[in-house]
Amino acid sequence: MRELLAGWPYSDRPADSVLELRMDKLLAEHLLPSHQTQIQEGPFRIDFGWPEWKVAGELDGWGKFDMLEQFERLTARDRYLQLHGWIVLHFTWRDVQHRPRYVIRELRSALNARGWR
Repeated sequence: MRELLAGWPYSDRPADSVLELRMDKLLAEHLLPSHQTQIQEGPFRIDFGWPEWKVAGELDGWGKFDMLEQFERLTARDRYLQLHGWIVLHFTWRDVQHRPRYVIRELRSALNARGWR
């Protein structure tokens, strides 16, 4: 297990879900800067992103919206991150699986807006 984790080819740590693993693979296939996962920002955690440019990516499945309290926490997190200078982009399974060029284009646009070239 240690060898597997030491040789993890995608982000800085193993993915928490199948969707996060697919996103890691997608990002690894394109010429984007190295990203981090499970970034702690204040009281909230970001699925993946680039702290240097304050660009955050969130991967949203149906499970995140089972209860009103979960939805309210997610909107509070987005407000907090935006007020602290982050661009927050949300992607779904369908985006990652069936519209990968769209995902990469949106991420590149956000990174470019923050000075990455």
